[in-house]
Amino acid sequence: MKADLALINGRIIYLNEGNDVFEAVGIKGGKIVYVGSKEEASNLINNNKAVVTDLDGKVVLARFIDSHTHLQSMGLSLRRHVVLSSTSSLSEALSSIREKAKQVEEGSWVIGFNWDESKWIEERYPIKADLDEISSKNPIILVRVDGHVCVVNSIALNLVKLPVDLEEVDFNPGIFERRAKEFILSKIEPSIDDRIEDAVKGIEA
Repeated sequence: MKADLALINGRIIYLNEGNDVFEAVGIKGGKIVYVGSKEEASNLINNNKAVVTDLDGKVVLARFIDSHTHLQSMGLSLRRHVVLSSTSSLSEALSSIREKAKQVEEGSWVIGFNWDESKWIEERYPIKADLDEISSKNPIILVRVDGHVCVVNSIALNLVKLPVDLEEVDFNPGIFERRAKEFILSKIEPSIDDRIEDAVKGIEA
């Protein structure tokens, strides 16, 4: 079968069980039709139509499927956070947060993520009062599945001290979006070096 695209003179990592490495890959209609040496790849090239790219030693991950996973965030989530994506109710989610609050030191942040009120029987956002009932000694933040919304408890609000120009929302429910949410997150995230190191440990675990 002729290829309409050939990548040659590279390190083609095939992502099979042995992670075999080849010099070239031939592609037709978006599908891999050949991996092997660059000399053999020439037999698959239709010279009138094929696009040939010399990789000059660059790496190609053949058969790689991008699942749109942010590895650093995923590692941190697995390592430090409470996963709420599988909860079927707000009460179940709050129960998970309550258990986490019992496990951490007083004053430590309790972080939950990936909650989705559309999957809960209550069909509503958590609010500050819900989290205040869990703890008055640990700041709590829950980040919605879309990453654009968060809810915090009273002690968290007292700690982060939102600037006046961000106080354009109603503080009573403790729900924040956009700049206010980003500001709160910036106050609880560790340094970039610590985040990367912890993320790697989370992924490896």
